[in-house]
Amino acid sequence: MELVLSLLPMGNPAFRFVKTIFLLFLYGLTLLSCNRIKRKGHAIIDSATVVVKEKKNLVVEKIFPHFDADTPDTKYNQQRFLEFFEFAPTTDVKKLYCYADRMGIDASYWFSFICADSTVEKIKNKLQLKWDQQFSVVRNMEGKIIDTMYYKSNYLQGGLNSSPTRWWDTAFINNHTAYGKVQGHINSYLWHDSKKKKVYFFSFDL
Repeated sequence: MELVLSLLPMGNPAFRFVKTIFLLFLYGLTLLSCNRIKRKGHAIIDSATVVVKEKKNLVVEKIFPHFDADTPDTKYNQQRFLEFFEFAPTTDVKKLYCYADRMGIDASYWFSFICADSTVEKIKNKLQLKWDQQFSVVRNMEGKIIDTMYYKSNYLQGGLNSSPTRWWDTAFINNHTAYGKVQGHINSYLWHDSKKKKVYFFSFDL
């Protein structure tokens, strides 16, 4: 381009035309470079924003774990399953709900899900849950309940008799024996509806 300009007299209209085209060409290159830099800058900022948000969510999730009481099988409920039962939910675990009440100095946790009998046994073994004579129902020959032996803790009775969510079957729980364990201030109880393949789990600390 410089060679072409040098061959043309400066007053020549062709010189001015070629010079204008040359300047427009340089301007176009400048704009293109600026746009590339701008797009790259935006991409870097967007990536950094995503990373910051992800880190923030991880911190919040670690301090305040999320429990989905209204939507089953979410990633949060699956993570809570892993934390409470010490293994990841297997493919037979479905309609997994969980709920937490952490108001005050104590906390309560409710789980409900459908699973195979083998998974129930695995949970009982992992948590060392035993058939609990202190939390059982006594039936007569016809199968009618004639007595119910609860722990004397009013807190436990309140937690079981309340219905924090629509999937917590208080009627079934109050009429069936729990598998339980008390370790320090942590109390854990599991009920298994073998006909419906359904598990109810309640844990609280005092």
